[in-house]
Amino acid sequence: MANRLLNYNPEFYARTALMWLRNRKGMLPRVYRTFEDERREYGLGETIRIRKPATFVAQSAPSSTAQDIKPGTMEINLDIYEEVKISAKDIETAKTGDRLINEHIGPMADALANSFEKRLLALAAHVPHTYDFANATDVGKKYAAMQRIMTENNVPANSRIEFMMSPLTWERSVGANEFSTNQGAGDQGISTQTTGGMGPKYGFYPFVTTIQTPLEGDAILSITGTKTVSGTPQKNATTISLNTSAAQTETLHKGAVIAITDTTTGITERYTLTADAAASGNNWPNVAISPRLRRDLGASSTWNVVSTVGLVGSVPTYQADLAFHRNAFGAVTVSLPMYTDGGIQMYTASDPDTGLSVRARKFADGHSAERYVVLDMWGGAAALDPDLALRVCAR
Repeated sequence: MANRLLNYNPEFYARTALMWLRNRKGMLPRVYRTFEDERREYGLGETIRIRKPATFVAQSAPSSTAQDIKPGTMEINLDIYEEVKISAKDIETAKTGDRLINEHIGPMADALANSFEKRLLALAAHVPHTYDFANATDVGKKYAAMQRIMTENNVPANSRIEFMMSPLTWERSVGANEFSTNQGAGDQGISTQTTGGMGPKYGFYPFVTTIQTPLEGDAILSITGTKTVSGTPQKNATTISLNTSAAQTETLHKGAVIAITDTTTGITERYTLTADAAASGNNWPNVAISPRLRRDLGASSTWNVVSTVGLVGSVPTYQADLAFHRNAFGAVTVSLPMYTDGGIQMYTASDPDTGLSVRARKFADGHSAERYVVLDMWGGAAALDPDLALRVCAR
């Protein structure tokens, strides 16, 4: 009987990679992760949808007006399919043994995790609420202002708020007395001086990443006259058209924030652009927005650009840090199939607690005398309720 050592087969690779992923401390384990259950129930398709109940307003009785039921949806497109593939020639493994492959499973899993993290972090462009963390002055007051904004946006009281920060924001924070001195932070401040790690502060639980997606600074717009929203778009719309009274050439960039004032209610609300929008004559047609339109808009509702980084046009790009409640974003990984065909060995490892899933494949090319090992993941990420997040502009 031939030897079948565990550390030579895809099961070992997949389980090792899964363990590596479980120990990652990035954004993936901190977001809403129950879409796996929905996927397991139905099993097919490339989009997972969950209904989101409609919202209503109270009116004076008994002469109130009946309100239409317009439920929304929460959905995640399964559009992230990434793999990391390595190969080793027989002569190389003859010299090193299987260590050549085994010792690289962790770095391969890291590469997969980083790819997923980039997609999650890019969702900062879907968050319409912003705060300009421009310098290291009055850091404690900045955190208090961030907490105020999130409270005003009805983030659940006393809930855990994750804060994904860039190294620049970490430097500004850890250098402040509120974080790194005994007088400002007690024993935690002393610990910060020793370890560089920061505990929770002002309700935020910080963690550092180096893979944020830079966003464009605010556009310099020379718009004259009244700016209106075309037509009467309905609640839950994902695109709108923005009109002006003069021809435009400037592109509105992904991540730009606009404030729309509804002519029916007089309510002003923020939205962000989720993709670049090119001007066409006097308007920007079919502008993709986040979140979905919160209400039906009356005719000739107005809009204006909201500055995200202090002065419009003053910052070419900036790092978008994210403070968020768990329910602001969602992610899912789907178990990939296993089969043995044409000399390919596969194993998919899944964690029932976190929903994480990763597959390992192993095959050989007899002509070139090479062995290949592949780790792959399939899943998706989406902004579910971006009003529960705050985009913090680090510059």
